[in-house]
Amino acid sequence: MHSRIIEARDTKEDIGEGICEADFYDDSSVEEFSDYICDLEEEENPGDWLDRPGLRYDPEERTLTIVSKMDYFAAKHDEFLEALERLSTASLSDFSSGGLGADMWKLRDVYEDRYEVHLYGLDYYGNGLCTLDDWVRSMPDGTKVYIGNMLDYHW
Repeated sequence: MHSRIIEARDTKEDIGEGICEADFYDDSSVEEFSDYICDLEEEENPGDWLDRPGLRYDPEERTLTIVSKMDYFAAKHDEFLEALERLSTASLSDFSSGGLGADMWKLRDVYEDRYEVHLYGLDYYGNGLCTLDDWVRSMPDGTKVYIGNMLDYHW
């Protein structure tokens, strides 16, 4: 499966020449969610990856704004509660036979999909890399970042 690492910066001036595959050669943190990263063969529209409830991508300004954290997480929250409900009624047999794997995966996946779009370049994340979920969760509504280059990654 493939997803994207998207450059995101606090100011337009910080975008510079954009990120590229070589920026991640010595970054071991990417091994947590990908087996390889590569430059895109053709330019893509970041909006195709960032068009989500609660977010607004402006293609003219190349900005991404958190409009509503609650709207962004509403569907994920519902999926989380559904998986939690199924787990809360699991039998000892289900538990002891490993029959809960799909719902355990779903809980983690909808809380923070580590194989989803990642943002790169925001200084307040140690190595500058975070999931889209983590960024939305940690920033207030109205937060805006400027979008630069995109890379493909495989997981």
